[in-house]
Amino acid sequence: MSKYEEERLKRIAENKARLEALGLPCLAYPFKSLTQNIKKKKEKERVEHVVKKRRGHTINSKFPKKREKLMVLGKCFDIQFPPPYFKLCGKHAKYFKAVCLRQKAPLQVMTWKDICDDDLIAMWKHMKDAFGLVEENKEYAMKQLQKQFRNKHHHLYQAYLQKKGRPHDVPPEDWNWLIHNKWNDSKFKERSLKNKASRSKQEIKSVIGTKSIIQKAYEMKEELGSDEWPSAIDVWKATRMRVDGTWCIPNGEEIMDNLKNVGEVYGEEIEKAHIPMVKHFQFVLGTKPSHSQGQGNISLAKRHVDKQLFQSQIHNAQDLELEVLKLSNIIQKQEETNMQLQGELQSQRELLQVQELTMKSQQDKMKQEIEVEMKQQMNTLLGGLSFSGVSNPLSISFNKDQNL
Repeated sequence: MSKYEEERLKRIAENKARLEALGLPCLAYPFKSLTQNIKKKKEKERVEHVVKKRRGHTINSKFPKKREKLMVLGKCFDIQFPPPYFKLCGKHAKYFKAVCLRQKAPLQVMTWKDICDDDLIAMWKHMKDAFGLVEENKEYAMKQLQKQFRNKHHHLYQAYLQKKGRPHDVPPEDWNWLIHNKWNDSKFKERSLKNKASRSKQEIKSVIGTKSIIQKAYEMKEELGSDEWPSAIDVWKATRMRVDGTWCIPNGEEIMDNLKNVGEVYGEEIEKAHIPMVKHFQFVLGTKPSHSQGQGNISLAKRHVDKQLFQSQIHNAQDLELEVLKLSNIIQKQEETNMQLQGELQSQRELLQVQELTMKSQQDKMKQEIEVEMKQQMNTLLGGLSFSGVSNPLSISFNKDQNL
């Protein structure tokens, strides 16, 4: 309390004591009520004139300094589009927003679809060079740019409605074109009113600000050092419960209990689903045509899930084709090895046949030599017998046979 307030209260107390001493205590209360009314009036005027400060438009003024710092360290921006959601995640995801929209994205268009291909190519090249993205992530990065493009036009339109004037980063010709050709168009105004009514009916809010729920879930996964995404129960608690333990929506605790009960009853079916967290939220919160509730506007309705499932099947088929190709190469090498072995076996067979023929010829030769030698020995023996007076035994045996 200031010194002035202390002296003021002291004077009020003295005046009250004097009035009571004069027998006029009733007059002391009107002064008290009068000061209270004045305080209330001033407080009310102060509250009415206070305007709640809202978050401004993201311009990423720190991006160049961050890029230089990473270049000095020899590192790159951590920008990820992890499956199965393929949404913007990573440590430096906040730098991705509004980087090239201020320089490359044209403003004199009605919708994102009206942007020409040359501008889209320039935007992708700018993002690719700035963050070191790969061609595989082009589709997902351009979807994120489309979302940021709509947000930027929404902020500009709100500035126009609130008569804040032209932002310094918007050229006058672009600002005038938006006013006369887009924002005063009857179809645009009708669509804007419908979108406003839809936003007012939003029931499920979060406590993580502009950060997407998928990005929050990715950060939880990285903190745990796990390859699996967190459960729907953990994501719900992290994105809907305040620091003081209260829920940001009235039925937050009820939905939490339903998630736990559904997890116990349909746990196996949830685990077998293509995206378990989406399936878990669908059991409790249901689905809408454009997105799956509980995870933000991430476009994971049934047709999108089917599309992603089809894409994953294509990837699996490609992986299977690679495996088949590897197996074919292995089989081909085995066949070549078998043919080589068969050739070696055939040559060994031919060698054995040659060796057999050689052995046979040697045996025949040896047999002939043995026969010749035996004949010579026999002749020598017979010759010795003839000199000793013994007739030829062969002739004798022949004569005996004739006599018989």
